[in-house]
Amino acid sequence: MGVFDDAFRGTNFEDAYSKTKIVADKINVKGARYIELSRKKIEYFDTKSKLSKAYSKYGELQYMKFIGEEIDENELSNYANSIAEFREKINVLKEEMQKNEEYNNSEELKKEAERFANDVKDASKEVKDAISQQVKEAKEVKEVIVNQVKETTEAIKTVQNSMQQNDSDLDEVEVTGEKVSSEDI
Repeated sequence: MGVFDDAFRGTNFEDAYSKTKIVADKINVKGARYIELSRKKIEYFDTKSKLSKAYSKYGELQYMKFIGEEIDENELSNYANSIAEFREKINVLKEEMQKNEEYNNSEELKKEAERFANDVKDASKEVKDAISQQVKEAKEVKEVIVNQVKETTEAIKTVQNSMQQNDSDLDEVEVTGEKVSSEDI
């Protein structure tokens, strides 16, 4: 690249890119945590819904038994087992969500979002500054190249004029005191 090498040396573009990548990675990790927490919340509420239906069906069967209707005791037992499983699953999910209590705290989420927003703004500003610096340096390099092309063009014109002058001088040569033109030869 030659002349352009200097235009891209000494900029902090790579540093800004690196910082931007770090912020993006942090956001990605935090986003994955939020998605996992959201998934657990959905699973929690889904399990609570299933528990409610199991209680309802179990209660219905118990009432039928109470009023003397015949019921399938295996079905009643299955609902009782389902209730126990759902309650256990709800407790496990509740514990997992409480472990991530910092993500449940909306004030903490808000502060963290503000920190990330500031990190992104800072990284974006650094990238913008780095690109602006590179554009400025590239314009300076362009100016140098334009000036070199102009100087070279002028030099070529000077050489061409000199050669044309020499050609016209050669057209008329004095031979022993007489002028002889190239047409006479």
